[in-house]
Amino acid sequence: MLGIHEAAARYLAFLALLFCCMAVLCARAWRRIPSGTLEWDGSAWRWSAWSQDETCQIQWTLAVPGFSVLRLSAGNGDVQWLMTGPAMERQAQWAAFRRALVAHVERGHGIAPEHLRV
Repeated sequence: MLGIHEAAARYLAFLALLFCCMAVLCARAWRRIPSGTLEWDGSAWRWSAWSQDETCQIQWTLAVPGFSVLRLSAGNGDVQWLMTGPAMERQAQWAAFRRALVAHVERGHGIAPEHLRV
């Protein structure tokens, strides 16, 4: 029969192995995320990882101070989730990006402007 210390050591070893496996899976998933540029031309959004001829719909699904989640969807069914954080929000173009998102939202896409806290 295992002593209490041996059982605890095995449990901790199992948790450490589980943590390492999760870290590897997360790193692999992170590397597979496509990078691109989200562009607003005044009338439509375009995601550079997709065809430049294709516009996309954008929904501001979460907006809290310092963090936002955006959902892009193309006409062909492609979906891309984008996250912004404090590093992006400190950049000079953040204010212009936010104004374009709010203007887009006011036309009926995503969170209503009165619920934005960014």
